[in-house]
Amino acid sequence: MHLRYGKVRIKKPKDLKGDYPPFIALDCIYVVEDSGTTPTDGKSIEWRLLTTHQVESVEDAMQCVEWYKLRWYIEEIFWLLKSEGMDIEASQFEAGAALKKLVLLGLIAAWHIMALKLAYDNKVEQLTASIFFTANQIKPRASNKKIHR
Repeated sequence: MHLRYGKVRIKKPKDLKGDYPPFIALDCIYVVEDSGTTPTDGKSIEWRLLTTHQVESVEDAMQCVEWYKLRWYIEEIFWLLKSEGMDIEASQFEAGAALKKLVLLGLIAAWHIMALKLAYDNKVEQLTASIFFTANQIKPRASNKKIHR
């Protein structure tokens, strides 16, 4: 990837009322994926990040990029919960408590989906059940039912 960073000043809008400074100072990070690493469609990922964090070195800039990459996991969780996934926003309940329970169940399902996706993306071949279940839930239980042959 290619990386640049620097300082920017953004002017206050002319129609903004109130006692505000004439500009705000931010750090800007520009990141673009190298064309040799893009998929076959050739579209490079390009980010322009504005931050209040001080960016004084390549390491500082890369830390902000890493934080931003982590934010995409949050976006994927919202995608799973919303209209492209579980369509939770279309749910209608008489009580808010029911909606809260549905969202909680949706988050648990989304967490499981994301864990599987991350394991697949990172080529983790030995994914154990303990990532989703407690030892007590995994433990086989004796059945009182007899098997007839």
